[in-house]
Formats: sequence, structure tokens, C-alpha cells
Amino acid sequence: MRTGKTIFYMLCLLCGWQAAAQELAMPEGLSADGKEGRYVDKAGNQALIYTGELEPPYLNRLEGHPYLDTREYRKGTLAFDGVVYPGVEMRLNVYMERLVVLSPDRRLHVIVPPERIRFVRLPDYDLYYMEPKGEKVHFPEGFYVRLYAGKYALWKRSTKGLERRMEELTLTDRFVEKTSYYIEKDGVYYPVSGKRSLLHLFKENKDELKRYMKERNLSFGDERERSLIRVVEYCETLNLR
Repeated sequence: MRTGKTIFYMLCLLCGWQAAAQELAMPEGLSADGKEGRYVDKAGNQALIYTGELEPPYLNRLEGHPYLDTREYRKGTLAFDGVVYPGVEMRLNVYMERLVVLSPDRRLHVIVPPERIRFVRLPDYDLYYMEPKGEKVHFPEGFYVRLYAGKYALWKRSTKGLERRMEELTLTDRFVEKTSYYIEKDGVYYPVSGKRSLLHLFKENKDELKRYMKERNLSFGDERERSLIRVVEYCETLNLR
């Protein structure tokens, strides 16, 4: 009896990387009433995006999860190899920095090659896989959430690592998140974290920004993301050079 993993890799070989998504059909030699045939039938013309490595499992004892926002899959749009696929169930593993899609039979968690992804559109945000621009230390390669799109785009990058702590003579391993923000100005990506970096970036209108942040009582602690979005929105209204 073939396992789901065997079926999966068999499909990888049968479908091939070069086939156009719209042209995929039942691979020759597969029985339409067998497990392989049912998988391809369910996948339809999206079968190509389910041909990759499988996401490794995680130990139940780990605290938290390795995903952005939620471990649940959400339906969205995936632009892959120049083809746009709607209604794909996805989640972003920020520990591995890989996008994972759920197979149509809901059995396989498949990693999508990031260099072949153009964009991902989910209900709350858009995701892009971006390469470094400028110094790598300031803008590392990886997945970025676009929080605001305009003359000055605001981007967020989240990563997670494993941290081990001793609590009451018990070792605990947990996922710990690190988040960085960037503003795109004149084609350059600048790291921003709070008031000082914003005033430095938009020094042409430093006084206006100071007044705006004070009047709105913007906080860059727990409400950092919301405050950054509001500042960028305000900067859109200014005649910045």
C-alpha cells in the first residue's frame, strides 16, 4: 500500500516542473479510481503547486508555534511561476521562512519554493519574498508583509527562533518572535523602530511629524505597528521632497 508521501513524490515526477498549470491533466498510467488519481482529480489545474518538500513535524512539547499570526490555514491567492492560483490554503512558517500549502485532501503540508513565488494575498495582508537591497544586514532576504502600499510603503518581517528556559527545574523550549519594520522611500528600504528613526527618515518635515505624533498620542511600544502605519499615511499627505 502506498503512503501519502509516496503518492506525493510520484506526482512530483509525473507532473514535472516545466508543465503549465492550465495544461495539467490526469498523468498517463494512473488509475482514475486509485489514490493517486483521486489526488490529481482534487488538485485539478493547481497540482503543480503541491509538488515540493513536505514540512517537517514539530514536537508537541514546544510552546507556541512557528507560524506568522496563526497555525491555521487560510485561503488566499498565490502567484507562482507566473500563474495566479486562487483559493489556496496557506500558512507562513517564519521559523523556516517558507510558505506551506495544504493539499486538497488535507493530508500533506507542502513547502513552496520561495524563489518561484511572486506574491501571496491573504485576507489581512499581502506577502512577498524579497531579496536584499543595499546592505544585507539592513534588509535580509525573506518573506515580508506589506502593511501599507503607497508612495512610502511599510513592510514587516517576522522571524522565530527556539529559546530554551529553565522554569521550576523544568526545561521549556518555546518559539520566540522577532519583528522588524522597513519603510520604502525613493526605492531604498530603511529600518524603522520608533519616533527617532521616523524623524530622521523624514527630516524634511520633522516639525510636522513631531506635532502629529504628539497630537495623536502615538505609542511605539505595544502599538508600534499601528502607529507606524498612521505615520506613513500622514507622510503621504505631506509635500516631501
